[in-house]
Amino acid sequence: SDARGTLPPEEQARFGTEETVPGERSDTIILMHFDPRREKAVVVSFPRDLRVEIPHHGMDKVNAAYEMGGPRLTIQTIRQFMGLPIHNYVEVDLAGFQEIVDLLGGVRLCVDRPLHDELAGLDIDRKGCHTLDGDQALAFVRARNIEGDQIPDFSRIARQQQFMRA
Repeated sequence: SDARGTLPPEEQARFGTEETVPGERSDTIILMHFDPRREKAVVVSFPRDLRVEIPHHGMDKVNAAYEMGGPRLTIQTIRQFMGLPIHNYVEVDLAGFQEIVDLLGGVRLCVDRPLHDELAGLDIDRKGCHTLDGDQALAFVRARNIEGDQIPDFSRIARQQQFMRA
């Protein structure tokens, strides 16, 4: 969830925005299927701006389902779009994501070039391996404005999946 409306302005700045953002949307939607026999997971990420049929609301961006009807409508939308059952749901807000990363002692990621996104607060100054704390990790997975990205939303998804693997 991109919820941050209850945070004071200085905390909102940590999440890459100086202004209050009304409502909540799903910042990232990821569908996972775990196969315990093969000890593998299949991960499908949905671009935030993917247009889908939202039950009882018509066509809209997939991330709008959360604002219209919370987790229940988001799950219903993804279930209808994919034609697959969804048995479990996990939600983490921006601050919770940072806390998880910090509790893990950071996440070590290797990048092939410097990565900068002023809006997201991302500033990795050199290629190579870095241990990202909660703030840096959040900026890494939310970045949408990195020079050299061919298709920003797909590059963002690739970074999110790289982060999950790490």
